[in-house]
Amino acid sequence: VEQMVRRARAVCDGGWAPLVLRPLAALTAECEAEAASLQPPEGDAALRRAIVERLEAHAQTVAPGSRLRVFGSSSCGLNAAGADLDLTLETPRAMGHTDKVQLVDGLAMILGSRSGWEGVEGVARARVPIVKCVDSDSRIPADISIDNRRARAKTALLASYARCDPRVRTLLFVVKRWAARRAINDPRASFPNSYTWCQLLIAYLQLCSPPVLPSLTSLAGGEWSDAWSADPLLVLPALDEGGDGGGEGEPERAAHELRRDHAAVLEAAAAVAAASPESVALADELPDSFEDSVERAVASLARAVDGGATRLVVEFDTSAGDETYTLLSRTMQLARPMLPKLAAALALEPAEADADADADAADPPAAGLQLLVPDEGTAAMVRMQWELPRGTVVGSMGRVSLAVGASALVLVAPGATEVATVQRLLREVEEGAAGLPVLMLNPKLVDMQSTGYGLVGRELRSLVADTFEVAFCLKTLLGGALYRSYPNDWAVWREDAGAANGYAAAYSGPRRPAPDDIDGLLFPESEESPGGGGGASFLDGFAKFVKGFQAM
Repeated sequence: VEQMVRRARAVCDGGWAPLVLRPLAALTAECEAEAASLQPPEGDAALRRAIVERLEAHAQTVAPGSRLRVFGSSSCGLNAAGADLDLTLETPRAMGHTDKVQLVDGLAMILGSRSGWEGVEGVARARVPIVKCVDSDSRIPADISIDNRRARAKTALLASYARCDPRVRTLLFVVKRWAARRAINDPRASFPNSYTWCQLLIAYLQLCSPPVLPSLTSLAGGEWSDAWSADPLLVLPALDEGGDGGGEGEPERAAHELRRDHAAVLEAAAAVAAASPESVALADELPDSFEDSVERAVASLARAVDGGATRLVVEFDTSAGDETYTLLSRTMQLARPMLPKLAAALALEPAEADADADADAADPPAAGLQLLVPDEGTAAMVRMQWELPRGTVVGSMGRVSLAVGASALVLVAPGATEVATVQRLLREVEEGAAGLPVLMLNPKLVDMQSTGYGLVGRELRSLVADTFEVAFCLKTLLGGALYRSYPNDWAVWREDAGAANGYAAAYSGPRRPAPDDIDGLLFPESEESPGGGGGASFLDGFAKFVKGFQAM
């Protein structure tokens, strides 16, 4: 992908203008207008059917009993005005490559001798032999291949996804247009074709949180078939069935987890929408300084441990999207002053050694905190420069094991590459040190560059969402902040120049708002578009798609 982007930049005179993120309502309007402008004129479908019928009549003279089938954008409602007409001639018997070459040559000869066709060319020596021609009246180009049944099945699958949600069709139009205008959709120039760009979009819509699209092939049985049905309703009812998903296999498990995730999203969104003005007025105030944030984080952790919680998360990121410093660097700035205070609050330091104790005692010295960072270089820096609580054992994630006698385990910014280590350490805690507090600071365990797609990604999200308690969260966002201090409710604060401290409470409740809910709270519809109204933003994830693709 990086190579493709570099080539695309070269095509565009050395670079692209910086991406400017506009309000989502404005972006929605632009995308809807762009998609509407690409729609073919009235009567286009009938015109294309007439072209197919004429071509099929000519094909019968060289391949009696064959049928001309439409695939590609014209057959799934994604064709723009003037788009190519992709066809395949399905013959009554299986044909080898030599037979296909002879058929292409014969069909090209027939079309070249008939009126109504221009630019007739038989590309017989290509990997997929085709006949190219242009209808003289409509100027619509047509490409005819031989027995390309897989292309029809792929088109049917794309059509299924386009019918799952009306927003998908609009996004498909916009992404295809985007790639075409930047000349990055031509495989002959080593770029993905339009179908591949559509697949990238569908993959994003399956992986975003909350997901917009399910995996239809998984729900249909887990195997992609050349006989794929174009009707998504044949597999989508699985999303509405009751039960626990069964455990019969990966497709059932995927469907169950998607149902569960979708239900949780709907429940959280309903809780956000139902938040009363009285509850919002009781929202926790934001910390007024970095030092105050550290104190509150320590106090929240102490309350959580006293309440019996042992798997805890602290999320602290006040960068508001500024990537000048890495997540690890920002997390280390929090961890350094927090650890001594945390050790004191939880009484994690081992007792002082007794000077009169037997010098030959065989027991090893008691350990305190076990602090693990992503790499050995960072671990060495911590040992040399930080004032650590007595007995702290510092190491790097990798093959490290749980320290014998550790009073708590602290993991600093574990990423996707540390997933296996985190899971192994949690097993060691369960087997040999049940009840040991485990704290993760700013975990980022899901990274599609490292973890891939599907069930693996959901399992990693569940590792934090289902088994860890967020004891403290402070995240500054564009236009506001997300805050939580255990055991109090979650709160969203919106920037407000007229408020006493520059922020006004927008939400307070027991459910953590989803990213889309937060966007709606920070940028109400009435503020995003003149006149407001109309419900949720139509393409509220499109900017995330662009940013996510750039990060691949």
